[in-house]
Amino acid sequence: MEKQIIETNESVSVIFQFIMIGITTTVICLSIYWPSKFFYANDLSPVIMGITPQLISKFKGTPGVVSTGLYIDDFSVFDTVKDDFIFSGIVWFEFDPVHMTVKSLDKFSFHRGEILEKSEADVRMVEGKFFARYNIKVRFKTQLNYRDFPFDDHRIYIQLIQPQLSLNDMVLESVETNFIVKSSEKALGWDIVGKQVQAGFVGADIVANAGQEMQVYHPSVLFAIDYSRDGIRYPLIIILPLLLLFFIATFILSIDVVKYATMTTTLSVSCMSALIAFRFVIENLSPSVGYFMISDGLYFLFLILVTTIFIMSFVLPHLSKKIKELMLISLHGSVWIVIIYLMIINVPQLLFESTEIPSPPPPPPGPNVLG
Repeated sequence: MEKQIIETNESVSVIFQFIMIGITTTVICLSIYWPSKFFYANDLSPVIMGITPQLISKFKGTPGVVSTGLYIDDFSVFDTVKDDFIFSGIVWFEFDPVHMTVKSLDKFSFHRGEILEKSEADVRMVEGKFFARYNIKVRFKTQLNYRDFPFDDHRIYIQLIQPQLSLNDMVLESVETNFIVKSSEKALGWDIVGKQVQAGFVGADIVANAGQEMQVYHPSVLFAIDYSRDGIRYPLIIILPLLLLFFIATFILSIDVVKYATMTTTLSVSCMSALIAFRFVIENLSPSVGYFMISDGLYFLFLILVTTIFIMSFVLPHLSKKIKELMLISLHGSVWIVIIYLMIINVPQLLFESTEIPSPPPPPPGPNVLG
């Protein structure tokens, strides 16, 4: 008597199942690895406009040039999911005392940030110029884009502004060597892959002067740190359970649904229930945003596929082995197509887009602009 097992002649063979699982796993691993070779961040940059000699010539007088820099010693809070950061460090200014005073520079601030602690200025003379440094502790937020979560890279922007001064008073200048980041976030799964500095100005307050509205331009420096996701904790926690539930559900095609109808129904319903419950886990791990992320796309992909398998289970007794194999290929093929689309669609941008801080052209200042 021939030995009876769950697999029947009209069911998809287990070997074929494992072949498809191997191909799908390979496609997913390669799709994740390929974009990880590049840094790609699509976070929104604060507005800062560059200063040119032609622009300076349109303002009254010749403003003093102040060199500035930022030293970040430690991030006591580094939460990319909640977009919350707190760092301790030093901000410094080097200037000619003929054109500027320490008191004038003391009112600096940070865009979208709050200075929690600030020491008195430590002033010393260095090669005929004043060097003023402040020990600071700053809490700030930046406009992170989470569309690629959990495979996202980020550019963290820290914008220093002198809101009490205009371009008539001073021009801030800085270079990348003036920006030092000592703090390492490798333990949190982030690796610094670059940093940039851009000096310029920002537009602010509309003021009235003799009945005429004028816009004030304040000196500003934009510091940027590029962070690439170094760990696999978030991708693994989200993708692995989804994949396992999908693979388990596809094994319904290898079960004799006539003889094991209860097992088939139980298996498909259990996979659907587990997927729905897992949504709460993803919500706790994901940033709270109103747009779709890659994690959402992956979740709904596997939810739709498992639901499709559940519906198909009612007609499986009437289908041949060949049709079932075609169904299995279609299910796995859907995963291949969506994964490749989600993970590699940005590669042309990675290869050809500039990684420099985007900077809009400066507005043409006229008589209605107060420098």
